[in-house]
Amino acid sequence: MFFRNSINYSLILINSFFILLLYTAYLMGWANRVFESDSSYISYVIAVIFLVLWVFSLFIGSWVNKQLNDLILNEGSQIYDDYSALLKKRFELQKNQNFDHSILASTLQVKLNLKIKIISYVANLLILLGLIGTVIGFIIAVGGLGDSLVGGQNLARVQTVLGQIVNGMGVALFTTLMGSIFGGIWLQLHYEILSSAIDRLVVLVIEKAESELIPSIIKNK
Repeated sequence: MFFRNSINYSLILINSFFILLLYTAYLMGWANRVFESDSSYISYVIAVIFLVLWVFSLFIGSWVNKQLNDLILNEGSQIYDDYSALLKKRFELQKNQNFDHSILASTLQVKLNLKIKIISYVANLLILLGLIGTVIGFIIAVGGLGDSLVGGQNLARVQTVLGQIVNGMGVALFTTLMGSIFGGIWLQLHYEILSSAIDRLVVLVIEKAESELIPSIIKNK
């Protein structure tokens, strides 16, 4: 039952790839280097926000998948039941008119898309956080470069300045990398998969209403 719809295959495939990538990065020591090199702690913020939205998107995916399965197997879908009740009510209020439920269908799609809109918003937010980290990193690096120009040739000072420049570049590069991978790719892929699944769910609801519910209502009028 869990694998009946492609949404689960897609989510499993994508998450397996990225989790394997993260595990490889951890084994190679790259993951630790990212956090150790980020004195701005933006990488931690990106990671925490991503984890929360990642869990949320999986929950939404599971819910949409259940609605699709219930519709396909005619087991009673919550979305379809709610839509049917609303459709019947509208028909009762407009007994002598040819009722067009395209507005209801559009409303249903908007309502479902609102559930996942935050995923797209946060994906873009993570990219922006990565860019902010880039700016902060360059500020740190440029500050260190400025100190080197006025600090003389003292070896200890030069080493300190070089450390500051390297630290700034680490912040700039690693925060950009994390924002791009977690937000621009991983979460955005989740959003696209969920958006396509919701479109399919709306289509199935409308087709079922058109082929079963509406003819039944008209026949009993």
